[in-house]
Amino acid sequence: MLGYGVVDVIAFLLARQADPRKVPLWTTTLSILFLSIGVLFVSPPHITIYDLLLLAFGSAIGVVGILSFYKGLNKGSIAVVVPIANLWPLIAVIAGLTLLGESVSALQLYGVLIAIIGTIFVSFRFKDVLRLNFSRISLGARYALVTMCSWGVFYTVLGFVSKTLGYFWPTLIAQVLVGIGVLSYLLVTRVDISFPKNVSGKLFLFGAVLSIAVLCYTISTNSGYVTLTAPITGSSPLITVLLGVLLLKNKIERNQAVGVLLIIVGIALISL
Repeated sequence: MLGYGVVDVIAFLLARQADPRKVPLWTTTLSILFLSIGVLFVSPPHITIYDLLLLAFGSAIGVVGILSFYKGLNKGSIAVVVPIANLWPLIAVIAGLTLLGESVSALQLYGVLIAIIGTIFVSFRFKDVLRLNFSRISLGARYALVTMCSWGVFYTVLGFVSKTLGYFWPTLIAQVLVGIGVLSYLLVTRVDISFPKNVSGKLFLFGAVLSIAVLCYTISTNSGYVTLTAPITGSSPLITVLLGVLLLKNKIERNQAVGVLLIIVGIALISL
């Protein structure tokens, strides 16, 4: 959660200084570079064709989510796209309970729902919603729904595979496949993929933190449940808002304050 929150803040800064279409390519590439260090220390497990196909499927869906997210921000409003996209843990929770056969207590399930609701509240400013051009809502919402479903599937698959292959190799393989997918899209659409040197420091920081964040997620799912890990990971807007207040001097809205409280209560119940 902490790592993804930091990543969101860096992404916000990058969006103002670089072409947002190629930012995912270079952040993923740098993440792969950092993760590759682990190859020297973690022996590869026995990886079957089924494992690779599952990771390829999940990564392809994840690429769709990334591209839809940035497309939604371009065509719609951030006040609509971000809250809907941040509902991806809901998809992971449903998949964990139904497809993966995970079992949690009623109290933990309440915590999951409270944390997800809190994430929605934290993800937008009420005053921004009031200023929305409602003709853009449906378009942005469509892309955001695709993102929500795609990220939910991606993190479910990643969590599932980590249970058999460990936390490291599924993370590295998934990042490589996501990078290939994003690169392929940019080449087909003829987008300039040159490295944006003016934001090199932020990109390297993004890649490093992203590597740690994804590894922490797979470490958690390796020994725990996707149903419980996803909502905590998806609560990263809590960190984003708090960092925005501390570093960027942003003001926290009442609905965001309520969201912060709900996330804290939700995580506390999940931990019981």
